[in-house]
Amino acid sequence: MVIPQDMRDEMQIRKKDEVSIIMRGEEIRIRKTENFCIACYETENLIKYQNKYICQDCIANIKKL
Repeated sequence: MVIPQDMRDEMQIRKKDEVSIIMRGEEIRIRKTENFCIACYETENLIKYQNKYICQDCIANIKKL
């Protein structure tokens, strides 16, 4: 898959940077690889669990179940 140069520049994606491709419903999202919540894809307030990350909000929502 080729990401146009202007988009790579805007996302600050450089040669050899890893990207994540995420399907959400009928959408395909491409983002520079970083730590993100496995449930909602948030990148802040994360807790690492078994080499995966989940955000505080999702943890709170799971506790309510």
